[in-house]
Amino acid sequence: RYEDIDVLDFRVCYNGEWYNTRFVPEQLLERILQSPRVGGEQKAQLQKMIATKGELSFYDVFSLTRVGPAQ
Repeated sequence: RYEDIDVLDFRVCYNGEWYNTRFVPEQLLERILQSPRVGGEQKAQLQKMIATKGELSFYDVFSLTRVGPAQ
């Protein structure tokens, strides 16, 4: 789906760059979801991403730290 495509994906597609995707282990995702240092909104977004995508890349998790919408 269009809304599942991140800005980085568009850049890579447009520029013809190749990169390797590294997936986040399930244990790390669980630790993030249980962490008191992670806000409720970020946890909700993370759970939505897991439900939508299944496996998450490190960039997916990093994207949760963005303050505003992607440029």
